[in-house]
Amino acid sequence: MTDQKRIRLMLQSQFKYQEFNAKEALNGLGLSIHPKKLNRLLNDWIKSGVIRKSGNKRYSCYAFINKHQDVTMLFLDNIEPHKRDYVLEQLRDLWTYHSTAIEGNTFSLNDTYDVLQYGLTISGKTLAEHQEVVGHKRALDMLYDLIESGLPVTKDWLFDMHKAVQAQHVIDIYKPMGDWKIELNGTRAKVKKEGVLTSVFVEYSHPAHVDALMNEFIDTLNQMSNISMESAPKAYAKLHLGFASIHPFWDGNGRLARLVSNIPLLKSGLPPIVISNDFRKEYIETLADYQVNGGIPSLKTGVWPIEVDKTAFEVFCLKNYEPVLSIFDEATQDSSSEFQP
Repeated sequence: MTDQKRIRLMLQSQFKYQEFNAKEALNGLGLSIHPKKLNRLLNDWIKSGVIRKSGNKRYSCYAFINKHQDVTMLFLDNIEPHKRDYVLEQLRDLWTYHSTAIEGNTFSLNDTYDVLQYGLTISGKTLAEHQEVVGHKRALDMLYDLIESGLPVTKDWLFDMHKAVQAQHVIDIYKPMGDWKIELNGTRAKVKKEGVLTSVFVEYSHPAHVDALMNEFIDTLNQMSNISMESAPKAYAKLHLGFASIHPFWDGNGRLARLVSNIPLLKSGLPPIVISNDFRKEYIETLADYQVNGGIPSLKTGVWPIEVDKTAFEVFCLKNYEPVLSIFDEATQDSSSEFQP
């Protein structure tokens, strides 16, 4: 991805279709580029129809042109145009609520809607929780932009996604923002051994192996195409298990796994799978069971050890697909029936 493309995606995820000026762009994103270079980029984007400009000189404002007015993603094709924004907002709220709740965020679904729809703050909730919700929505916008662009997933794009989901900017050499982890990581989990729940430590891939393993992961993801409704849970499960077992970043791996694993589905014109917080315990235990049985992904094993059974997690993903499919089924109902006498 070129620097120009990366800057455009970062600005678009930050401001979406709201107006901004050059100073806000520089300050809001902390872009380490010269103001004159940014102005040249803005002028290029105006000429190419990416953004529009209002005002002059010191009072110039810019806004990205809403491509959703003319171009829609394939998974929205069966939904009437006047319903598409509503469905995307429903999906945005549901996806953001469940994914952040799994990580411990205490926002309700209504809280999530109020923050994302109206920009409200929720009394009694921490700044970090607000930032987690907004960050997930920002990453979701970047995901949709990638789908619409038709571009493949790259390491640089994943690094930008990692920056997007972070609740706060941490200045720590051992916690890199937008780069692979540099320290070993793992987590405690409970798995069934001979019918008894046993506490174990799940260790993730060694930092020295991450770059090669993620190259394999990205290549596999980009090669997935023409996913059918029946094979969607299997495709999603494979990517999710691979990403989560590598755990390539120091933080944000769960949220990113649940986003990135949906890319082949969305590119194939299918709705995404949203893992529900209602099944959080089953989610963690099923994931841990695969990781314990499969061992640590390494240069020797690759991302997915062939002999490890993924069936339990695939069935779990299928169960979580049903609520999202219901939203799309409802939206595709013939609205003309509402006006029959």
